[in-house]
Amino acid sequence: MTSTPQALGPPGTAAYEPRPAPAGTTVLFALLVSTVLITSSVVYMFLWGIVVPSRATRLGTAMRTCWGREQSIINHPVKTLADLARLGDAADRAERCLRPIYAEQASWTVACVAALFAVAVVIYWAYPLWFVRRRGLTPILREDCPELVDELERLSRAAGLDRAPTFLLAPYASTSGGLAFGRWRRRYVQLDAGLLVGYTTDRGRFQAVVLHELAHLRNRDVDTTYLTMSIWWSFVALALVPTAVVTLHPQLFTTPLRWRPPKGALPLSVGLALLVLTLLLYLTRNAILRVRETYADARVGEAAHGGESDRPAVALRAVVDGLAPPDRWRAALGTHPHPGRRRQAIDDPAAMLSPRSWELFAAGMATAVMVANLRYVFDQLLQTRVIVSSAGTGMICVLGVAVPLVTAVWRAAGRAPAHRLPVRAILPMPVVLVAGYLLGEQLSWVSVLVGWTAMVTGGVEQSLAAAILLLAGAVTLAFWTASVAHTAPSPGRRGRGVLPAVAAAGTAAFLPWFGVWVSAHDRQGLLATLDPTIIVPPLRAGAPGWYAAVTYWAEMDYPPFLYLTHNPLTLPALTLLWLVPVIVVNRRRGSLRGPEEDPYRVRDALITGLVGAVVFALAGAVLLYALKEMVPASVRHDLNSFPYSVQSALAALAVIAQALVAATVATFARRHRPVLIPLAIFTTGSLATGITLLGLNTAGRCVDLYENRPPACFRLPEAGLTADFLHTVLVEGAVATVPAALLGALLQVLVTRLRRLGHPGTADPRPHRPATRVILTTALALLVTVAILGALAEAPHAYEIWTG
Repeated sequence: MTSTPQALGPPGTAAYEPRPAPAGTTVLFALLVSTVLITSSVVYMFLWGIVVPSRATRLGTAMRTCWGREQSIINHPVKTLADLARLGDAADRAERCLRPIYAEQASWTVACVAALFAVAVVIYWAYPLWFVRRRGLTPILREDCPELVDELERLSRAAGLDRAPTFLLAPYASTSGGLAFGRWRRRYVQLDAGLLVGYTTDRGRFQAVVLHELAHLRNRDVDTTYLTMSIWWSFVALALVPTAVVTLHPQLFTTPLRWRPPKGALPLSVGLALLVLTLLLYLTRNAILRVRETYADARVGEAAHGGESDRPAVALRAVVDGLAPPDRWRAALGTHPHPGRRRQAIDDPAAMLSPRSWELFAAGMATAVMVANLRYVFDQLLQTRVIVSSAGTGMICVLGVAVPLVTAVWRAAGRAPAHRLPVRAILPMPVVLVAGYLLGEQLSWVSVLVGWTAMVTGGVEQSLAAAILLLAGAVTLAFWTASVAHTAPSPGRRGRGVLPAVAAAGTAAFLPWFGVWVSAHDRQGLLATLDPTIIVPPLRAGAPGWYAAVTYWAEMDYPPFLYLTHNPLTLPALTLLWLVPVIVVNRRRGSLRGPEEDPYRVRDALITGLVGAVVFALAGAVLLYALKEMVPASVRHDLNSFPYSVQSALAALAVIAQALVAATVATFARRHRPVLIPLAIFTTGSLATGITLLGLNTAGRCVDLYENRPPACFRLPEAGLTADFLHTVLVEGAVATVPAALLGALLQVLVTRLRRLGHPGTADPRPHRPATRVILTTALALLVTVAILGALAEAPHAYEIWTG
């Protein structure tokens, strides 16, 4: 399905405007394929040591040998960075020792997964031929029925098809239906014999059924449908059945004639997890089949609302009204939608854009299953560091979380008045998504198989922290999407590609955060803190108490921040949050020249960020003066710790400045806070980095702050040092922005209500003076350049940290 109408109001009103929308089956099909791919990998890794029992014996021997050599180092307590380095080296040696046998397991797994999907492709390719022969379908030729063929070609053109499909007659089908099927570059439409009778007796019904089937071809969901069914059949035959048999009878390959399920069976929890996974795949398959039907109905209804004849839509509605409604469970879990849902799609095609909670819940659950299984595959096959495999898993599977959420919020905004979604309409969507993810994590087959789940083993505090942080990220993404949807371009040429661009930007912005969250969650590190005395030597005696407190809190590090900060993807992610929305709403020539063409008030955000940088510069100068006057020379002369403490304190000041900027923007900006705040704090953080490394550090050397009498005051900073400081300031500033923005928003609500009490019925005009396009474009280009250069300069250091 390529497009469906998106409306500001019900059809027939002036507010009704069709807007391009994503395919209804695309996200579900991607989830199905990803879940089958990753889960089948785990299944075949599990079967590798069971089909040939000697493999499991060799694997156990290799693990005892390789890890036994390093046991003394592994059991040694970690107290210093040297101990940590030795532990990492020992783990690397053990993993290198195990690589040969893991490579053998990987080859088996890749071959089995390839065979599974190859069988699925064969089924997809051969199914149309088998279907034609099984039902005895015959082509409808022009020489037999020229008038009928002309009518079918006319309907094909009316449906928007460039080329008419091959129409086939089902001579033994007395029903009045049809079916669109086929494979790549070969499309068929089956017409039942009973339907052809209606060609002369009920032309409207005939046209309605044919247009419905042609809508499947126009929506391009035939390949999706039959690939879905082919993948399901292949998974059941080649993965599910063998695993179920082995689960019930593990000794099948050693003692095949002895059937003792009660004593030799694997734990019941493994079978339950496998059942849940199968049910998830089955429901996803059925959801795809249901959605394609309603989108085809919506296509017929869309033509009527678009000013064409409403005769097919009326006839199709009559056909749907004649269908017997299924019971509740069959309608929710079956392959055909409820007639009421189909009537709604015909009467109001925009209703198809309404997000449904079960879709988000299923997306979250499927993503959690993929994360758990793929992490296990990475750990076993790639033999990378745990944090690398976990973070890489999160960065790959982020699509399953971000894309459905962005799409759901976008659709909901399209049906809201003026595209404005209230808070109560936005919050349930990330909540349902996160709930599905947390449940899917517990029911993942690999988690149950190895007896491990992060939410269980991490304790109550770890589980609560994980849920809160994941929900906070999802809520932020949802509100950002709603803000962008509010000012998205109108339908037409300027509206094409907007949603894919927004979804890509939101996913990319969510990617590094979700990767680090998965990694820290897997290692139960979300509540851990890193003692700064391990990294920085203790301060010398004689330092004033306030300095000791400032340096302690400034140098306190949070382990997930370490990997989020030293990540070349983080700065581009923060940049996309404000860059893509500004580009999307200003695609016309001459934009950014008037208040009506500058809905985000980019100028005001840049000025606020500039003011925040000036405040930081003044505060930094005061801090340097206080350090020079109050900290003893013996402490300032210690170049092993004092310069690091100064840089940490200045970074903390920059974070505070960004928090103040965020609170200010949230207080005075009436709309688009999720876009304006990232732009403002990015401006403050970038300028604060330059002020620190070029101005404050130079001033510190000039006044001999470090008591080392440098030969020159000015010194160009190293690229790596600049990138580290920039990343630290912007990442920690982005985190501090969240509570500061909430406080600012609450303050605005309070001030607005007090103003209305004093002057009811009045509004603050807040005149807007837009800057010229050249100035704003130059400023934004400079900020983008800072992000790109900072990411490139950080890449070498990030590689060292991530690889240990």
